[in-house]
Amino acid sequence: MIRQWYRMDLHVHSCLSPCAEDDMTPHNIVQMAALEQMDMLAVTDHNAVGNSLETVVIAEDFGIACLYGMEVETREGVHVLVYLPNAFSLLSLEAFIQEHLPMRSHRPDVWGRQLVVGSDGELTEYPWLLSQGTQLSLTELDRKLASLGGLLVPAHADRRSYGLLSLLGHMPAKLNAAAVELVDVNQSLPLDHVIVMNSDAHSLDAMVRPRQRYTYLWGDAPTFEELALGLAGRSGRKVVVGLDEGIGTAFAGFGGKFRKGRS
Repeated sequence: MIRQWYRMDLHVHSCLSPCAEDDMTPHNIVQMAALEQMDMLAVTDHNAVGNSLETVVIAEDFGIACLYGMEVETREGVHVLVYLPNAFSLLSLEAFIQEHLPMRSHRPDVWGRQLVVGSDGELTEYPWLLSQGTQLSLTELDRKLASLGGLLVPAHADRRSYGLLSLLGHMPAKLNAAAVELVDVNQSLPLDHVIVMNSDAHSLDAMVRPRQRYTYLWGDAPTFEELALGLAGRSGRKVVVGLDEGIGTAFAGFGGKFRKGRS
């Protein structure tokens, strides 16, 4: 494929997350992503992947590459986005997460519904509360993810609730973070990581954003492997925030600052 820019939204919640709207079904999410001309998508529900695999299948019919992902809450209360190279590794990580997730009964009337959508459209309720912290530390999650060949990205790291920078005050030196997701990139932060922005959408309308808030991959194809190269800045690939698609100029978020660059 010809190297080009690929528009991404790699933090979207389906109706499996109790904090998301019931109409955030895999099919609706993919349709909205298509309307937004997305090239890459990831459903990242809390501590479970029940709708992620179905979204991958539907997205393929729309010509959208869907990554295998999840959002995990660690013992420290930090939210982390994780991306895996294939379905097997994603299911392996989910099984590992479930072993360290307290089996707390879910109350839909309090927390919201947790809906798994089957391939035939049938809805089932996930019985255990998903929006809670696991008993895994950041280090333990990082180590497990590395063994599966996955990517780790602290979610909304600058946000007061569940944000790594807000909770810990710094980036752990030994944390193998592929990037850092920020809510506000117009701030000076002590970061040496690639910065990304995603919608963190819990409703369909939240998937629609100003163009300068999108993240883009410059690569050969919208794949996990190309994303990994882009986040590492290898082989001419890169990941940037706020691409001006009209003139091919990008504002790349590195170290919490914008800098201009051309493809």
